[in-house]
Amino acid sequence: MVREGEKEALIDELVELRQRVGELEKAETERMRAEEALRESEQKYRALMDDAGDAIILIDLRGNLLEINRKTESLLGRMNEEAFNEHISRYIPKNERERTIAAFEDLIRRGSGVLNDASLLKKDGTTIPVDMTGSIIQYAGKKVAQVIFRDISERKKAEEALRESEERYRRLVELSPDGIMVHNGSTLEFANMAAAKILGATSPEELIGKPVLNIIHPNYMEIVKERVRMEEEGKEAPLIEEKFLRLDGTPVDVEVMAFPSSHGGKMEVHSVVRDITKRKRAEEMQRKLSSAVEHTADIVIIAKKDGTIEYVNPAFEKITGYTQEEAVGKTPRILKSGKQDNKFYEHLWGTILSGEVFYGVLINKKNNGELYYAEKTITPVKDEHGTITHFVSTDKEITERKKAEEMHLENLRLEAADKAKSEFLANMSHELRTPLNASIGFSELLKHGLAGELSEKQEHFVDNILKSDQFLLTLINDILDLSKIEAGKIELAPEKISVHVTIKEALSLIKEKASMHNLLLKTEFDPALEFIEADKQRFKQILFNLLGNAVKFSKEDGGTITMTAKKEGDMAKISVSDTGIGIKEENIGRLFHKFEQLDSGISKKYGGTGLGLAITKQLVELHGGKIWAESKFGEGSTFTFLLPLAARKQM
Repeated sequence: MVREGEKEALIDELVELRQRVGELEKAETERMRAEEALRESEQKYRALMDDAGDAIILIDLRGNLLEINRKTESLLGRMNEEAFNEHISRYIPKNERERTIAAFEDLIRRGSGVLNDASLLKKDGTTIPVDMTGSIIQYAGKKVAQVIFRDISERKKAEEALRESEERYRRLVELSPDGIMVHNGSTLEFANMAAAKILGATSPEELIGKPVLNIIHPNYMEIVKERVRMEEEGKEAPLIEEKFLRLDGTPVDVEVMAFPSSHGGKMEVHSVVRDITKRKRAEEMQRKLSSAVEHTADIVIIAKKDGTIEYVNPAFEKITGYTQEEAVGKTPRILKSGKQDNKFYEHLWGTILSGEVFYGVLINKKNNGELYYAEKTITPVKDEHGTITHFVSTDKEITERKKAEEMHLENLRLEAADKAKSEFLANMSHELRTPLNASIGFSELLKHGLAGELSEKQEHFVDNILKSDQFLLTLINDILDLSKIEAGKIELAPEKISVHVTIKEALSLIKEKASMHNLLLKTEFDPALEFIEADKQRFKQILFNLLGNAVKFSKEDGGTITMTAKKEGDMAKISVSDTGIGIKEENIGRLFHKFEQLDSGISKKYGGTGLGLAITKQLVELHGGKIWAESKFGEGSTFTFLLPLAARKQM
């Protein structure tokens, strides 16, 4: 039997046991509820993972995969079951494992972490660029790492495309033959190598920070300031030609196009600059060439390959009489005169169509029918392939030159004939002088009675023979002198001679004849004139010829002969004046011609060969001087000549 005290104790234990059972049942219910809530939470988390747009992986703290979502399955090409419990390193490329594992370990230590520009390894061995974001969470009652992977393939492609685009544009800017510059309205912020070269810099860096207006030529400053104002207002500035200043201060012709641009919240001006120095020079050269063609005195014709005229210059119109309108569209046949045969023109066309330059003389016909000579040059013009497209013809009118050439040839023929005549006369004179000298010698023997005494009649005959022989000898000597001068065979032997002494010697030679004609000889000497350099023999011959003429043409009742010598600059001026019969004004111009007698009456009365003054003129000119005559008919004449004080080198 259970005692009362034991019974109460047993009841208390049962109550306590019941309470414990109740508590256990309650705890189990709560546990079951918690497990259900956890299952629901995990299901929700799983649903969220599977619906997420990014790849999500759950990894235990040892690095083994616990869960991957559908996006990860799609991204890696692996199912969740395949990936379970595999180490994360299997999904990381070898070259990135160390960096990625270090980031995972840091995530565990710090509870969160980020790793950008990482990569995941797909089942097929290819890689995917990703950004990773991780954190430590409670999952299934334990701490795990939740890592979210974002596929950045498209971003990487865009970045690569941007890099390629930037590289392309960078290379375009670097290799551009045009200068590219960026400025902020006051200073340069960027310049490429072409801009540096245009401005005379060795590198673009030399230009950075330079004031924009420092590179502008003063003449264009106002234009540029107006352009900058437009750019600051956001307006695109027009393309203009201006001048920049290089770093060394020299100007350069440029063409500038500028436009505003906003970058980083600030306004910039982008400029494209082209060096047009060569173009400007070419334009200037083209302008000069065009002006030269327009103003040249020579004819210029530009024709197509078939000969059709496309252009003629003003000289063409002036010389040919055809207007530009009349010539353009025609062929040069409009100038054909018919004076040259077909063979000539066949040769012309054959030459230029073979690509060679034609040179020749054409006889052309003007619009009015007048003929003219043209020295023609035709040059083929070829394109870049070497094909003839046009011809350029230049004609120099040489009509007057042709006439001059013909006149020159005629003069040469006349000179040759004159020279032949002179040589003939010289030869004949030489042949005649030998018997004349013998005749003179025998006549003088007879006159002096060495062959016996002569009767008055015989003496008269001998005097006539002697005078005739002496006249012929003088004529022959004059002819010989003249022929030598004209043949260029006389060589002067200049020496320093006294003018006074030589004049006195010449006067002494005619003193006897002057006395016979009742002539008074006078001299007037300039003390400043002492010496000259001349051929003494020829100088005396000049004096003797002039004095002889003065005596010969004196009046019957006598008169005066005056010899004057004075210095005039670097010349000696010598005059022979007489009070003789004088010369008619219309005859003065003929005085120095060969074989010239003023009239037959004088020739018969005074005699002479008609060569003395011609020879005198030639001798004066050989000395580098000149001679002239002044006369008043019936009162007398003055013959004056100038000789250099110093002999000419060619003497």
